[in-house]
Amino acid sequence: MEQNLSALTFGVEIECIMPAGMTRADLAARVGAAGVQAAEELYNHRISAGWKLVTDGSLSDYVRGTELVSPILSGDDGMVQIGRVCGALADAGVTVNRSCGLHVHVGARSMPLGSFKKLLQSYAQFEAVIDTLLAPSRRGEANRYCQPTTYTVPMARASTIDHLRRAYGGNRYRKLNIESFWRHGTVEFRAHQGTID
Repeated sequence: MEQNLSALTFGVEIECIMPAGMTRADLAARVGAAGVQAAEELYNHRISAGWKLVTDGSLSDYVRGTELVSPILSGDDGMVQIGRVCGALADAGVTVNRSCGLHVHVGARSMPLGSFKKLLQSYAQFEAVIDTLLAPSRRGEANRYCQPTTYTVPMARASTIDHLRRAYGGNRYRKLNIESFWRHGTVEFRAHQGTID
C-alpha cells in the first residue's frame, strides 16, 4: 500500500546552544525575521501554532541551551520552514555540542497496530547499522535520553497498542519513542545528534 508522503505530518525538536548573551526571546526574533513564527515559552508539551523556544534539562548548558520545537508540519512547506529556521540559527551563531539531539516526530494517528510492531521490530533489527551513522555519543547505550530499541516476544504478542506500550516499557527516552503517540499522535525518532543543518 503506497502512502501519499505529502499527507504525512511531522515535527522536529532542535536542541542547540545559543551564543553568550543571547536570550531565547532574541533568538525567537531572529527566527521571526526569517519569516517563521516563533516565540519563547515556558517548558511545556503543548502543540503550538508556531515554533517555540523552551528550556531543556538534558542540555549541558541550561542558560544558553534551548530547544526549538516546530508546530505540526507537512509537505514541502514544512521542509521550507525547517530550512529557514536552520538558516536563522546558523546566522545567529548557534552551535551544538554532544548533549544536543535532533528529534523527529512523524504523525501516526491512523497507524495500525501491525505497523507499530513492524516499525519497532525493524528499528531494533537495524539499530546497530543506524548507530554507525550517528555520533559515538548517540550509539548503543551512550546517551540516557536515547536508549536502545527492543522488540520482545511480549511485544510481538500484544493484541492492542496499549499492550504494546506496556510490553515496550513506557519509556520515552528510547531511540524510537512510541510514548509520544498518547500525547501527540506521533512516533518520535530521538537518536540523531544535534545539528542545525
